[in-house]
Amino acid sequence: MRKVTRAAAWPALCAAMLFIVAPAPGAEAPKLVSLEKQIEYLQDALTEAMVTRDWKMLEMVADGLKAAGLRDLALEVVVLRAERDAAFGARCTAGQVITWGLSCLAKAGDPKALEALRALAKADLPPATPPDVALWRKDAAAANAALKVYQASFAALEKHDEALLCLALLKEPGVAPRALEGMAVKRASQWGGGGVAWGGGGARGDALLEAVLFAEPQEAWGKLIGVLNQEGEKASFDAQVRILQGVIALLPKNRARWAAGGKEGFSVDALAAELLPKDADEQLLKPYTSLLKRAPPDGMTMMGLNPLLYLAYSLPKQEAGSDLLVTLEGLKAKIAANEPNKAYLVQMIDGIVAQHTGKAAPAQPFAPRQAVEPPKAPGEF
Repeated sequence: MRKVTRAAAWPALCAAMLFIVAPAPGAEAPKLVSLEKQIEYLQDALTEAMVTRDWKMLEMVADGLKAAGLRDLALEVVVLRAERDAAFGARCTAGQVITWGLSCLAKAGDPKALEALRALAKADLPPATPPDVALWRKDAAAANAALKVYQASFAALEKHDEALLCLALLKEPGVAPRALEGMAVKRASQWGGGGVAWGGGGARGDALLEAVLFAEPQEAWGKLIGVLNQEGEKASFDAQVRILQGVIALLPKNRARWAAGGKEGFSVDALAAELLPKDADEQLLKPYTSLLKRAPPDGMTMMGLNPLLYLAYSLPKQEAGSDLLVTLEGLKAKIAANEPNKAYLVQMIDGIVAQHTGKAAPAQPFAPRQAVEPPKAPGEF
């Protein structure tokens, strides 16, 4: 399998498109390469589009395959080969490979592919949680079986989210309400039983958030802020955490870090970031502070607070005494007393406050570990 870089894929794709499109009447025809070679260029470009989530490149590939006259099995074979190369070495997730392959087929004129995407997006996905640690100690076989169920559920959930994103990019109507509803569902990998991993995992944006932005570019931000500002019974803590994390991951200061890793260009993350208002970070201050105040007691742990606190680093600097910094200071007393990483979380909060105010964080007291006497050897073996 050839390793194709972004720098190599774009010229190859443009060359393929040039040769497929017929020259104007009377113009000198360019020297053509074989149709097989052109399709090979398109296949490599589709692999690159999947790995980098480059939607513009995918659209160009679909146009090229359509212009080449590929249909049915011949078209599907090209896409399957691109999917294989994209999945090789775990360069992108299975859900992304499958849904982007179907999107290319749909753009190239395959109606069955569009129906398959719709089916993935409509799938009824019951929540699943990973097996408890206690179960592993009690019954390893049962725990392993439960783990397989959880992994299958998580994979189906990922395909569901990516399918909604692809449908939004394909201009399918009615995607935004379904994506917003999905963001409120509790998921085992999320904050305290809800929310998501920081910044959508750090290497990519949040598929459901981006689905909302692409489905309704003009109204999306107002709806997202409306969900963030909800309080009381109507508020979904899980959806609010997920929206905050997804938006903060798309802010310019974080996008610059992603660009250094070669994840920009026409990626869906970059395109989604352009749909955010310039003062998005300012508008997040109030709902983020409210979220910290309403954080449930069972979330005052390392697993709960760590990803939530990281969001504060990306917000606009605040002065001492501001509502955000006072709220952060108040979290110290709420951290669970039996949390083994309490000192670390306190230090993290002090560091955030110091970054905002420009003052040095207070030194943490050194607590040496207590020597533990080794167990006595048994008298008999």
